[in-house]
Amino acid sequence: MLEQTPSLKIFTVSGNVIPTPFHIRWLIRRDFPECLVAEWIGSKRQSWTENDFSLHMKMRDHIGMVVEHGEEVIAHFIYQLHKKTLSIKRLVVHPDWRRMGAGTAILNKLKSKLYPHGQRHKLKIITSDGDLALNLLLKKNEFTPIKHLKGCILWVYTKPS
Repeated sequence: MLEQTPSLKIFTVSGNVIPTPFHIRWLIRRDFPECLVAEWIGSKRQSWTENDFSLHMKMRDHIGMVVEHGEEVIAHFIYQLHKKTLSIKRLVVHPDWRRMGAGTAILNKLKSKLYPHGQRHKLKIITSDGDLALNLLLKKNEFTPIKHLKGCILWVYTKPS
């Protein structure tokens, strides 16, 4: 059984707070080495380099966050702010930590930033057809496949009213 730490909380879509062994915080430069390891061994897509991370983090409308378990970075994600949507640019969970709730914790964190009648009410992500783990994660978390492009799928989550 996982130990529950009261200071580590994730807000679900319904607004309930559930204790979790994960802590989500801002991505900082010293996290790059652990993020790069997850990229190299865990990404089905072309792995990002340190330069890719730096370029995205310098953009004012991009936000990077990491998921920690203890002192270890086990996942990272970068999303872009748009007027009506949040667009997930990168979402990678270290292979040793898949199917343990880190991906769902990330998506719940992003869903908590949406407002049903406000400006931002949708989450979008484009995935590869071949990234089965990510596609199943999105389907499990109420994302809907909208468009099939050349080898890619556009997934959308809309905050319920």
